Amino acid sequence: MYRLSLSYRCSGSILKASSQVLAGEGRRLLEALEPGVRLRLSEHPSDRSEAEFVARTIEELLGGVRFFSLDSRVSGGEAQLGGFGEVAVLCRLGRQMEVLEKALNDHAIPCQKAGESPWHQEEPARSLLAVLKALCLPEPSCSSRRVVERRLASPAQLSAWRAMLERGEGLRRVIEAVGAARPESAAALEQTVRRLAELAEEEGGSLERLLHRVLLESSSDLLADRSQKVHLLTLHAAKGLEFSCVFITGCEEGLIPYSLFPEQAGDPQEERRLFYVGMTRARSLLYLSHARRRFLFGREYRLAPSPYLKLIAEELAERSRQEPPPRTAAAREQLELFQPDVRGTGHEPH
Repeated sequence: MYRLSLSYRCSGSILKASSQVLAGEGRRLLEALEPGVRLRLSEHPSDRSEAEFVARTIEELLGGVRFFSLDSRVSGGEAQLGGFGEVAVLCRLGRQMEVLEKALNDHAIPCQKAGESPWHQEEPARSLLAVLKALCLPEPSCSSRRVVERRLASPAQLSAWRAMLERGEGLRRVIEAVGAARPESAAALEQTVRRLAELAEEEGGSLERLLHRVLLESSSDLLADRSQKVHLLTLHAAKGLEFSCVFITGCEEGLIPYSLFPEQAGDPQEERRLFYVGMTRARSLLYLSHARRRFLFGREYRLAPSPYLKLIAEELAERSRQEPPPRTAAAREQLELFQPDVRGTGHEPH
């Protein structure tokens, strides 16, 4: 029996730190080809400042992606990575992605998302694909009947779109026509139609091949390795992938391990292994961050750092703490204008 003793993916520091997180499970530590640099553990005032840190660090690693970055102190202009596709930003919940995506967009950093459930199982993609599946099958079919019953399309529309396919008008035009008949908001619908149209072209305009690809592949499979975009993923969606640089955000008790809602709390050992999987997606650079304040599900949370961070030896990690910028005298004066003046009234402020 041959045993794997050498890791060809992760650096030595990442292997040692991730094995410490799994302490007590009896796993044998693999040897690394190179020792690697220390991990970066950082604490931030809020989830917004954490997201800003991620975006600015990516700019620095890539040598600046905007003219502003190259002409300021945001980046030194010397790239440490070859492209956006070498970077992944991971989080425990899909809900955490919104603030991260905004920060990346603000810094002109292209990104693509893959969440806990494949994109094609969410609206409006789910309904669009149901219609396309009905068009792919000969009439009469159960798929067509379900589409009509769910009011995704009328029999007349299905007939018209089939006629377009038979006339050879092209799958892209059919997808656009199906999308034009949907009631969803323009932004979400336009993005989904464009994505399906691009995949259709990659499959040579074949509806059958398009459906086969989309319905059988997971969301992480559809993240093209060649795509020059930062990958924004949940920890679950990152399984089986690897990147030169990985950020794991939201390393807080309640999120990692997940226990925000007792009825949805994850198994402690599974949560520990999930964090290990996230750490070992990184080949060279690994950033672990947490925030003192986080806005999720319509409320603010103040969560302690993840207990897993304490398991990582001091010599393996470079730790930093970001403080909010101090208020200027002008800002304090502006705030005082809105404070009630209760001097000499004899009453306490309400």
